[in-house]
Amino acid sequence: MHRTTLLLTFCLALAACRSATMAPIGYCTAPASVSVIATVTDSVTGAAVGDSATGAIQDGTYRDSLRFEPSTSELVAGTRVGTFTITINRPRYQTWIRTGVRVSQRGPCGNVIPVRIAAHLQSVP
Repeated sequence: MHRTTLLLTFCLALAACRSATMAPIGYCTAPASVSVIATVTDSVTGAAVGDSATGAIQDGTYRDSLRFEPSTSELVAGTRVGTFTITINRPRYQTWIRTGVRVSQRGPCGNVIPVRIAAHLQSVP
């Protein structure tokens, strides 16, 4: 009887934790996601040019540098929700700016669901 009571108490506690997070048990083991994923291309040729691009995302006083992700050839930044201004710079290209990029959703574990953007850079004549 004692074993049954202990098991029932454990199951109820586990169910309460699961319902509080609304995520499947064992699901929340992934690291935090990024806020913004940017694919950076040449506006004329369509060639990927993110490898030597720099930039940042900003929301009020929060600022995070874009970093190149070699496995996907994309620029990534941030780990939070917000409404961002994104700035991308690359030698021999005009500065690319996008305002009002809204990252407003979180996954079942509280991780950010990133927004994907396409930045088509125009070369400087």
